[in-house]
Amino acid sequence: MDLQTANSLEVSDFVRRSDAVIGLRYHDDPDPQLEITLLGAERRYVVVPSNHAVKSSQVRSLKPFADDRWLGFPTSGKARASLNDALLKQFTTDVGVPPQTTLVDSLTAQKRLVEAGFGIALIPKRNLREELAGGKLRIVEVASLTAQIPVALIRRKGGVRSKSEIALADHLCERIPGMLDS
Repeated sequence: MDLQTANSLEVSDFVRRSDAVIGLRYHDDPDPQLEITLLGAERRYVVVPSNHAVKSSQVRSLKPFADDRWLGFPTSGKARASLNDALLKQFTTDVGVPPQTTLVDSLTAQKRLVEAGFGIALIPKRNLREELAGGKLRIVEVASLTAQIPVALIRRKGGVRSKSEIALADHLCERIPGMLDS
């Protein structure tokens, strides 16, 4: 088995072209050539540097982050609603103005920039284990914000499926949902 990482649009293209038999991506893909199995939603948390001015681990709204710069992922014109959109909507509701945002296309770069005090970000908890354990970053739960991204398994429609493809898809469908908020 060969594994390759790519953004969600590229994953769909790989599967569509049969360069991959199975793909995992954020959101579904409306392409009628693709079979979509939604596996659940990956929750994202507000992540701040350990010395951030907000000391509480829980806040009611995004208002305490009114002066912070947010780090987000760029989206292409084809991309569906993004976390940036969810953040923009909730931030504008809570604070009254849109957030200052810098787009960074790497999760690792976002974490390092948050550590350095350059901004704050929405990141899955499972991608923060080392930084949380080392006290470099903290999570702040925000009651008004639900930041989740649907995760989907995709395959081309039709055709004969090999036993190994079926076994891998079954394994991923069984395991991925339990991993999304860990």
